Amino acid sequence: MSYKTTSFWPLLFAAVLIVLFVGCGGDNTGSGPDTAMERTVQDIDGNTYRVVKIGDQFWMAENLKVTRFRNGDPIPHAMEKTDWNGIEDGAYCMYKCDQEKAATFGHLYNWYAVNDSRNIAPAGWHVPTEDDWNELIEFLGGPSEAGGKLKASGNELWNAPNLGATDEHGFCAMGCGFRHHAGGFYDQKMACYMWSADERNSYSAWFRYLCCDSASVKRYIHSSSKGNGYSVRCVKDK
Repeated sequence: MSYKTTSFWPLLFAAVLIVLFVGCGGDNTGSGPDTAMERTVQDIDGNTYRVVKIGDQFWMAENLKVTRFRNGDPIPHAMEKTDWNGIEDGAYCMYKCDQEKAATFGHLYNWYAVNDSRNIAPAGWHVPTEDDWNELIEFLGGPSEAGGKLKASGNELWNAPNLGATDEHGFCAMGCGFRHHAGGFYDQKMACYMWSADERNSYSAWFRYLCCDSASVKRYIHSSSKGNGYSVRCVKDK
């Protein structure tokens, strides 16, 4: 009598793909997008980003690293301190001009790039407004605990102690640091700064701040903050 056998290798390969897809921050079971087609989004450069569903919103689970606006125009790459200092047009850079860091932490953009009418986000997506951020944070239990639920766990992307970090929805906020409007770089693995699309006045715009020694997420504004380089997470249009 002969028996038909089935190799376990295809099953093992499929399991590995599932693990790789889950990626940073843990299990999205039950909170992911409704179809496999919606689990990633691609920018105009061809960069592909994981997507997670949190409440009624779909968010990028990685920091933006696009180098062109939606219409194909290049976003100026301001590498040198003298190029960045005082610029009032859209610009991006990599933390300390390090391509290897950018592969993990994404790019840093000033608010003028965020606000440009040519759009920095992929089609069907946008830079989150204050209403978008507030909806996300309220769903996660409010500012005092939402930061921990958004932060990547462990100490690969954050310095210790990374308080409260659970990343329970796979958002994977990371300690990407920022670039000051004068040109210096600060706070990588210590803090996360993510732009809002809303401005306060002609000099400053809102952003969300998370840090390694707190589980909270804070709404901040700095004088002349529009010239700072912060990370960008995009949210899907409703």
